[in-house]
Amino acid sequence: SILDKNNRYKSILYIQGEQLVEVVLEIFGNIIGSQDINFEDIGDEDYLLKFSDVTFIMEIKGTTKQVKKEYVSQLLTHVGKYETKIEDENKSENVKGLLIINYKRDVPIFEREEPQEQQSELAITLGVLIITTQTLLKIYEKYMKEELSSEEIIKKLKTEKGLLKLD
Repeated sequence: SILDKNNRYKSILYIQGEQLVEVVLEIFGNIIGSQDINFEDIGDEDYLLKFSDVTFIMEIKGTTKQVKKEYVSQLLTHVGKYETKIEDENKSENVKGLLIINYKRDVPIFEREEPQEQQSELAITLGVLIITTQTLLKIYEKYMKEELSSEEIIKKLKTEKGLLKLD
């Protein structure tokens, strides 16, 4: 039913691990359109999402903690490993890290503080994008209401850095 599906999507505010990865990838698949999407599991909770002009290294994480610098640094390590791998194959790709994070998942949604500015600033400096699961749900809602198109969402992913915010 529609209600079950909505509850499944809302669960990304509270779950972690494989369950979280599964639902986040499903949401991305719906937004981007499965014909254009090719998720490649690169271990742990990391996925590769390739477009013709950019390859996203996605880390999907559920934690009871606030967004921490180590999560951003960990993502950068995965980006670096991938870049080294393609360099070894004499290939060149535009690579960007995406951290999709369900932080403070044990705290009621309206009581969670925003991630700290320093994490956002670090992500900007490192050229990566942090997307909280709350923001991902808002993006998905706007997509379903046809207020945001797949193209607009993909453009945001490609161009924005730091903590993704919706206007």
